[in-house]
Amino acid sequence: MSRMSRKVSSILLAAVMTASMFTIGTGVAAQDIPLDTLMPISTESSGISETPPEIVPFYVNIRTPISVLNVNGTTGTALARIGSAKATTIHTTMRLQVYSNSKWSTVKTWKKTIQNATTSTLSQKYTLKKGSKYRVYSTFTVGSESATAYSKTVTVS
Repeated sequence: MSRMSRKVSSILLAAVMTASMFTIGTGVAAQDIPLDTLMPISTESSGISETPPEIVPFYVNIRTPISVLNVNGTTGTALARIGSAKATTIHTTMRLQVYSNSKWSTVKTWKKTIQNATTSTLSQKYTLKKGSKYRVYSTFTVGSESATAYSKTVTVS
């Protein structure tokens, strides 16, 4: 074997060995790892200042779950809305929550079920306390899929 052939063979062998280390080292290919066993990325200990990209679930039927809290004076209007790709049963549970003693507590809960629908909207008014911090937390079931949505936090002034 010529000197040039040995160099080329050595480079190819090194490339093959490097590529095989990714599956030999762990014994498991990345696509075989169940998603629920993966840990979230921590940027604090690594010194990374960028926020990791948001992971958005893939739905077949669910379209745009939202929660909104609008405040006018001390009147809060809570809104939960969701769409579906096909007509089905939609269950909505909307919770108005207040932040107190370093935790969120549910003040009021509303529920709605609609059948053979492609959208569902639930809107309710509630009197809020000045100086308190509120949000709307909604859970939805569309056919066999579930989703959650939070509103922005609002402080009543």
